[in-house]
Amino acid sequence: MLGWDMLLLAAGTDAKRFGDLANRYARWMQQYFDAMADSNVPVIMVHDDMVWSSGAFLHPDWYRQYVFPNFKRSLV
Repeated sequence: MLGWDMLLLAAGTDAKRFGDLANRYARWMQQYFDAMADSNVPVIMVHDDMVWSSGAFLHPDWYRQYVFPNFKRSLV
């Protein structure tokens, strides 16, 4: 959505504001995942990178504060 350059700039400039953006995005995308859950399609594959081959590109605490809670909420 942002592209790597803008994503890294935003995350590196203000991690909290970027986390707030991630939370808003997760809430917005939840409707998509809810619709997929309500469908009768037998298999759905969704993929996105959280880390690079050399590891996380954001501090692990950022993932703990913003990413993992959104995953947990989406499972409810």
